[in-house]
Amino acid sequence: MFPTRTHTMWEVPLRSTDRAPIAQPAEAADLKSAQCEFESRWGHSQGQSDGGLIGKELRRLGERAMTHDRRWYVGVCANCLIPLDPQKVERDHSAFCSTHCRLQAEGIRYIRRSIRDGRIADRMTAQVIFNNKVLFLAADLAYVRPRLNPGLRAEVLSDNDGLCVICNKALATEVDHIRGGSIDRSNLRGVCRECHESKPRGPVPDDLTRDGQGTVDYGDETTPLLVYWAAVLDRGDSLDDSDGWQELRRCARQYSHTRFGWITEQILTDRPESPAHDEATWHRRWRQYRQDYLDWAADSG
Repeated sequence: MFPTRTHTMWEVPLRSTDRAPIAQPAEAADLKSAQCEFESRWGHSQGQSDGGLIGKELRRLGERAMTHDRRWYVGVCANCLIPLDPQKVERDHSAFCSTHCRLQAEGIRYIRRSIRDGRIADRMTAQVIFNNKVLFLAADLAYVRPRLNPGLRAEVLSDNDGLCVICNKALATEVDHIRGGSIDRSNLRGVCRECHESKPRGPVPDDLTRDGQGTVDYGDETTPLLVYWAAVLDRGDSLDDSDGWQELRRCARQYSHTRFGWITEQILTDRPESPAHDEATWHRRWRQYRQDYLDWAADSG
């Protein structure tokens, strides 16, 4: 296993040094051992005696989704490609089966853009992408919590003379939820990005899961893909500029029948299947796509 760079929601492998050369995962660690350690930590962190998130409560949504035809067209969710119920199409996420999927598509576009414009060369950006984007996609999570209003955000950040309440040195630039997703004033504090990313986190909050009841997607593909993702982001190499990206592609192809494997392929390909996963296309035409879906729902109803 790679040394852990930060305490994340799950103890996953990331190096502690900035851009130090590392071996590829197939050489640096036995993936079976990595998976055992990952599962042990994941289950233990949830405090469950039946194997934690690896136990019977898992819902393999990804395998259900990938049994459908992997073609995008108006009438299927623009993120997971599951056929939509026209009677449940809503304006705020008309092209998606849920707000959860709409936010996941935003995360996929962000990762694709960051890889291609070179932002992953920045250590903190790469860390944020892994912790807050890749890990969320791996477990089928989405950050669906309400946004803070500007006034409350400014009030929280002004506490402690505007300094991070953890390190008491850097300026507070982000608002941290102390426990869970409540936006009650007593549950919010101002922190710097470094401390926010390094914050030890506990069990996965229910409100981040697809069904809101704490179930997540986990399978044989999760740990191998995360190991390769950690390696390429740790290196910060541009796309196709290292063997690491090729290894990640190979691993994604191997698990392309799973949700996370397919998503990884969509991130790495130049032409993703859904326009919602392509920043340039979606930026230009999202209003038209939304209307196309609303028209389809009206005609189908």
